[in-house]
Amino acid sequence: MIVAGERFVRLDPDEVQDVAQGLGSSLSNAEAERRAKQSELLATELDLRASGAHVVSSPPLLDEIDRALIEAIRSKTHRVLRRQYQGTPFGRLFAPTNYGEFRHDFFYWFSDPERRKGAGLNYATCRARGRVTVHSSGWTVFDCRKIGEPTLVPVASERRAR
Repeated sequence: MIVAGERFVRLDPDEVQDVAQGLGSSLSNAEAERRAKQSELLATELDLRASGAHVVSSPPLLDEIDRALIEAIRSKTHRVLRRQYQGTPFGRLFAPTNYGEFRHDFFYWFSDPERRKGAGLNYATCRARGRVTVHSSGWTVFDCRKIGEPTLVPVASERRAR
């Protein structure tokens, strides 16, 4: 089992409002707050799907605001990260775009990075074959047990929480 932390810097409700207004929409404060949290989960889920992970939940249906918020959260996270590593030896070697990449690159930078990248990664098989659940907290669970065993995270309750 692998439990991974949050990948993105959450958008503020004001930033969500700005994105929605740029698309000609208006959101209540409660809806902006909900969308701020949801955009973090959606971006995580989409990144994991794009990497080939078997995400347990169905692919999300995205509207125009969702797509714009996902782009905004990716951009914000990249800007925040770049300020942290710019001008450092780490920054000359790596260019992570989210905190998952940052933690991976930073950790393995100190422990033989070439041996632990790509197919040689010590948990690459689990990440490639495990059932992945993006928890409503923003954390991700990679369940690497044999397919067919009961899931450890109740998927139905996660869907309702979003």
